[in-house]
Amino acid sequence: MLPRFSLLGTIWMVFFGFRYDGIRASGGKLLTIVLDGIPHYAINNPSISLSQGFDRIRANGVWAKYVTPDFPTLSLPNFYSMMTGNHVDKHGIVGNFFVDPNHCNKSSCPMFNEKSAPESFWWEDSEPVWITAEKQGKRSYMYYWPGCEAKIFGVRPTFCRPYSSLNNANRSIAEGQFIEAADEAVDNLATGRADFAVVYTVQTDNDGHHDGSHTSKYAEHLESFDKIIGNVLTKIESNTNLTDSLNVMVVSDHGMTNLLYANDISKIINAYINVSALYPPLVEECDFILGSLENQVPGVGSVLLVWPKDGNEQRVYRGLVAGKEQAVLGADHMKIYSKNRIPKRWHFRNNLRVPPILLVADPGYILIKGVWPVVDTILNSGFVGSNTIMKLTVSVLELAASYIGNHGYDNNLPDMGGIFLAMGPAFEKGKVVDGFPITADYQAMAHVLGITSKATDSNFKQVETCFKSEH
Repeated sequence: MLPRFSLLGTIWMVFFGFRYDGIRASGGKLLTIVLDGIPHYAINNPSISLSQGFDRIRANGVWAKYVTPDFPTLSLPNFYSMMTGNHVDKHGIVGNFFVDPNHCNKSSCPMFNEKSAPESFWWEDSEPVWITAEKQGKRSYMYYWPGCEAKIFGVRPTFCRPYSSLNNANRSIAEGQFIEAADEAVDNLATGRADFAVVYTVQTDNDGHHDGSHTSKYAEHLESFDKIIGNVLTKIESNTNLTDSLNVMVVSDHGMTNLLYANDISKIINAYINVSALYPPLVEECDFILGSLENQVPGVGSVLLVWPKDGNEQRVYRGLVAGKEQAVLGADHMKIYSKNRIPKRWHFRNNLRVPPILLVADPGYILIKGVWPVVDTILNSGFVGSNTIMKLTVSVLELAASYIGNHGYDNNLPDMGGIFLAMGPAFEKGKVVDGFPITADYQAMAHVLGITSKATDSNFKQVETCFKSEH
C-alpha cells in the first residue's frame, strides 16, 4: 500500500496532470537506452559518422553538451545515481565491488558483486525510478539491467532480464542481445504491455577499454551502435501506436580516458612490489582491500577501498604515504585519502560502506592488486573473509592494444563526462542544452512517465529546458 502522501500525490497527478513540484507531468511512455562508458566527446567527433542514430536524435530532439557523472566514475554507482536521483553517499552503491559492514559476521563480510546483487539490502538506501513507477501503476521492463532482479522495498519490475557478465565475453553475441532486447522493448511498449523500458549494454564500455576512445577501431564500434539505434528509431516511427506517445532517451553512465603506460608490461608485472615486505603493517593489519575491478583485467582499478583492522587506520595510512613518497613503480600517481578528507564535492564519504582509507589513481594511471588468483577466488565466492588479505601493488600498467582506456577518476575530469540525448513528444526539437549532473537523468525519466518523483539530490529545473513548455 502506498504511503498517504504518495497516494494523494498520485491522485493529484492523475486528475490535474501535475507533479507534486508544480511542473506539468508528461505521462507518456519511455524507452531509455543506456550505453555504458560512451564519453560526450566521442559523439561530437566529426570524423565519426553517426547520422543514422545519434545525429537523428539531435536533429529531432534535444542533447546535452555533457553529463557530469558521480564519483567514483564507475558503472554501478552511476547507474544508481541516474535511476534514483541521489548521489553515491545517499544511495549506497559505492563501487562496482564493495562490502557492507552492517552485514558482517565474525568470519566474513558479504561483497557486492554480480552473484550477490539480487539481495535487497544493497539497494534500499534509495528508491529507483522503476520501482516508483511500479508503485504508481506503471509497468517497467528492464533488459540486462544490473540489480533489476532484486526486490526493492517489496517490489520488483514487471519484467527483468538480468545482467550476466558471461553474456559479454563475445562482442557479436553482446551486440546481438542488445539488438534483440531493444526490438523486444519497442514491441512491448507498442502493445501496451510496458510503459517504461530500459535496455542496457556493457559492450560500449568494453570497446572503450580495449580500443581506447580516440581510435579508428572505437569509431567503427560506435558507428555500429549508431546504426542499431537508427533501426530502433525507424521501427518506432513506423508504428502509429508509438509516434505520438513514446519518448526515447539515450544516455551513458560515464566517459573514458586513455591510459598512460610503460614500455614493457612484463617488466612491471614481474617486478611488482609486495607491499607487505616493505611495510608489514599495511597487509597484516588490513581486513581486506577492495578495488573497482574490471572484468577484462582482474585485480586492477582506478579506485581502491582500504579497510584496516580496528585501531590500525593510522599505521596503514602511514605505510601507504611512505610508499607514495618513494614513488615505487608509479605510486606517486595516486591520491591517498583518510575518510574525513575525501573531497566533499564527491558526495561520497558520508556512507558506512566507504572505508577509512581511499586510494584514487591520477588520470591515466591504474592501481594493481596481487595476487591475481586470490582476487579471482574472492570474486567467485562473493565473500571476503577477515583473514583473506589481498596484497597491494601500485604502478603504471601498459596493456598494449587489449586495454588502453579507463575511467573511475575524479568526476571533474572532462573526459569522464557522459551523454544525454532524447526525442519524442515531450522533448524540444533540435536543441542543445548545457551539461547537468547524472542525477538529473532521474528527473527527466520521472517527468516523462508522469510519476510523482521522490525528494532527491536532483531537481527538475536541471533538465527543464529539455522539455516543451506544454510538457
